[in-house]
Amino acid sequence: MAAETSGEAIPSFFFSADRHRGLDRFGAWQHEVAQLFDVAPVADIPSFQGAIDGFMLDGMLVARNQFSEQKYRRDRRLVARTGLDAYLVQLYTAGGFDGYADNTEISVRAGDVCVFDLTETLATQAAPSATVSLVIPKLLIDRHWNARAPVNGLVIQGATALGQVMGAHLSALSKAMPTVTVGEAPIIAATTARLVADCLTHCTSGGLSHGALQRALFERAIDFIRCNLGSPDLSPDSICKALNVSRPHLYRAFKAKGGVMRNILEQRLRLAFSELSNPLNRDETISSIAFRCGFVSDSHFTRLFRQVFGLRPTDAREAPSLAAPEHESGLHAWLSSPTFVNI
Repeated sequence: MAAETSGEAIPSFFFSADRHRGLDRFGAWQHEVAQLFDVAPVADIPSFQGAIDGFMLDGMLVARNQFSEQKYRRDRRLVARTGLDAYLVQLYTAGGFDGYADNTEISVRAGDVCVFDLTETLATQAAPSATVSLVIPKLLIDRHWNARAPVNGLVIQGATALGQVMGAHLSALSKAMPTVTVGEAPIIAATTARLVADCLTHCTSGGLSHGALQRALFERAIDFIRCNLGSPDLSPDSICKALNVSRPHLYRAFKAKGGVMRNILEQRLRLAFSELSNPLNRDETISSIAFRCGFVSDSHFTRLFRQVFGLRPTDAREAPSLAAPEHESGLHAWLSSPTFVNI
């Protein structure tokens, strides 16, 4: 039985806007990529083109994509709502984009490889393009990269040797996906994760030590926050005590992320959204769910929830039905799974 299973093809899906008509073409695409981006059309919607050929490779997503010109945005609200804790690595085989990652201006052209941290923000405008995309959970990279450093908006130019190696691997990876078996997937995924980690290590190695220490402290603090979201005692002081660090050190680690309390609130709200939209919690009151997520005031919870997500807690209970129209397929569902989401 094990031998038979190892020879099975890995999970895959295909999406095409050509399966829809008129305004539904872009609407279907918009839903499909909603876990990654808020997108807006630039040209005529009825002529919009978009296709995704995706594969689940032992815990990471590999996809070939083609799409018309459009605007991409990932803001703090989307980061909080989706909870993706992963990197997006893209090879542009045609086209490109201009825009910003956080506050840094970036430009990518055909042959370049770019990296986005999906816990950070971006705003770009892409030309008609073709890409190979890899969504890889940070946990898979952490096995090979001991000290994370900021990489959101990193561009590895295709003219460099490193860019050529990365591009060649991603291109070969996408071409091999239709024939990869379940038995082959782990070694291919591990090799890919190691290559990406080594690439990130090289690109961030210069003058990294101080930044790496702050990043490591930030990650340790985030892990502690996630494990204690329901505790009314969760605070900067409790984090400092648990991690044996001073308040100034902790505040510096969170300075670029909006502060410690902002991150605690975002994590609590993200958990509350997940709990509210879970059909298994239909019989539990909103107040009870809010309390479990660390909120002691219903009015405070409701106000913050609307500020971050743009809807009321009662509306979030309808999220499962609203998130699954007829054109639901692999990308949206996969990127909503615990494999990529850290709540």
